[in-house]
Amino acid sequence: MKKLLHYVNPVYNVHVLQSENGSVSASPLSGTYGTEVTLTNTPDEGYIFDKYELNGATLYDGNKFKIKKYDVSVQGYFRQDITVLCNLGSTQYGANTTFDLTGVPDSISDRYVMYQTELANFTGVNDVFYKSNAGSWRMRCYSNNLMGFVGITGIVSAWTTANGVTGISSFTADSVSYRQWSGFGHSNSWRPMMIIIDQEELKAHTFLNGTYVGYATVKSGIVTAPIKQIQLMVEVNIRPQARNVRVVSSNDYQALVDWSDA
Repeated sequence: MKKLLHYVNPVYNVHVLQSENGSVSASPLSGTYGTEVTLTNTPDEGYIFDKYELNGATLYDGNKFKIKKYDVSVQGYFRQDITVLCNLGSTQYGANTTFDLTGVPDSISDRYVMYQTELANFTGVNDVFYKSNAGSWRMRCYSNNLMGFVGITGIVSAWTTANGVTGISSFTADSVSYRQWSGFGHSNSWRPMMIIIDQEELKAHTFLNGTYVGYATVKSGIVTAPIKQIQLMVEVNIRPQARNVRVVSSNDYQALVDWSDA
């Protein structure tokens, strides 16, 4: 009498590797050849899903795959939830120039909006206007080696200096109240300036030379009308310059502080 052999399909496993900045799950976690597996992902706050990898190879076709004749390892990747609205690159703008922030929409849904600019040639009085329908951010540098960096007509209601920062003083010019910081300095070299607007708490966090110097409390008009234009003004005999102008938005404040397009 011949003995009948019973063939059993081998079962292969799906191993889900730990991901940074989010989590991934798979269902089912095992199956025979041809079994369909569905992947799901949950990003951490401030991140969005980027891609899946199966045994190191990118899964390009959605979130499903079929088990082959081997075990598979699944890895999920997440990236910071950052939207670049405008990046004018190394383009340099000089005195008496007005330029548009191309790409900035009429409204921005992300909580935070970051404006970056590098400024140079502070050899006299220099006005840099950040303009919107709601009003103008007015950035003024004086030849007395101080930077007046908060003078926002009709928009700012208060200023709070960051802990540990010294050299902040106040003055009034052209009926506008300013704050100035001696640490910014009079210089012909490029100096970075960054403002992060919190559209929920109505704060404009200000960074100069990479140092966080404090925040202005702004009125709601700046939220409904984003800044879409910059104007370099000339007073006395100077040639103010701006370059590397960028506008970036996100729901993660720290992600914007750390962001770089380098």
